[in-house]
Amino acid sequence: MTIETQYNINSTIYFLHNNKVWEGTIKRISIIVENNSTVITYKVQYNDWKYKSLKENQVYSTKQELLDSL
Repeated sequence: MTIETQYNINSTIYFLHNNKVWEGTIKRISIIVENNSTVITYKVQYNDWKYKSLKENQVYSTKQELLDSL
């Protein structure tokens, strides 16, 4: 089995939090495989010291891509 993630460690990504666009850096990637279903979660550092766990469908490579998804 091969599992590929959309982003890598230290990738800069954008996400929505409290109705605001944030920029963050991926610090950890967690992958759970169960019953032929794969869940990829990124632990993202933002605002210099805060961390947030986000699923792969919640992060975007550009701010414009995030805004277009709304």
